Amino acid sequence: MNRWQAWLIGICLLLPPLFLAAAGAIEFRDGSAVDAAFPVPDYLSNNTGMPRAAYADAADILRDSNYRNGDAQISRAESMFDAGGRSRDVLAVMEKGLQGAPASSDGWTYYAAMLADTDPERAGQALDQAFSVAPYDYFLASVRARLGARLWPHLNTQTRSEAVRQARMLWEDPLLRDRLLPLLATSDGARLLTQAYSTSPETIRAINRWAQAHRRKPSPQGS
Repeated sequence: MNRWQAWLIGICLLLPPLFLAAAGAIEFRDGSAVDAAFPVPDYLSNNTGMPRAAYADAADILRDSNYRNGDAQISRAESMFDAGGRSRDVLAVMEKGLQGAPASSDGWTYYAAMLADTDPERAGQALDQAFSVAPYDYFLASVRARLGARLWPHLNTQTRSEAVRQARMLWEDPLLRDRLLPLLATSDGARLLTQAYSTSPETIRAINRWAQAHRRKPSPQGS
C-alpha cells in the first residue's frame, strides 16, 4: 500500500465520525433552542394566552432551532404571529415548518389564521387540512370554531360541519365553556352557534342567559 492509498483510507475512516459529530452538534443546538423557548411552545399547543413579549422572546430563541425541525419552525412561526411579526416572514417560516411536520394540527390551524385576511380561500383549505389531521383536537376547539365562523363562505361542506361541531364542543364541555365568549363577541360567531343549535331553541336561550350572566361577572383581580 502506498502513501496515497493510506492517506485516502485514513480520510474515509475519519468521515463518519465527523458527520456524526456535526449532526450531534446541530441536534444539540436545536434541542437547546427548543428547551430555552419553554413554556411558550406548550402554551401555544394548548391555546393558553401569554404576553406579547413572551412570544417575541420565544420567536427570537427558536431562530436557532434546526430549520428541518418542522415542529420547532411551526412554534417559531406561531410565536412570530402572536408577537405581531410581518406577515410575509411569518408565512415563510410556517410553510417551511409544515413541510417538515405536515401532520401538525397546530400548524395548519395557525396557517389558516395567518391567511384569513389576505387569502381566505387558502385559509379555508388550511382549516380543512387541520380538521383532516386532527378532527378532535381539544385544545384548538375555540380557535378553530372562530376561524370556521370567520371563513364560513370559503369552507366546503365537510369543513363547515366540523366548525359547527367545534362550536357545540365549546358549550357542551364545561372546561371549554369560558372560551365561548370570544366566539359570541362576533356576529359570525353568534351565527355559527345559532346554526349549531338550530333545532334546539331552548339551548340557544340557555347560551344567551349564560353569556349575559358571565359578562356581568367582575374580572378576577390581576386578570
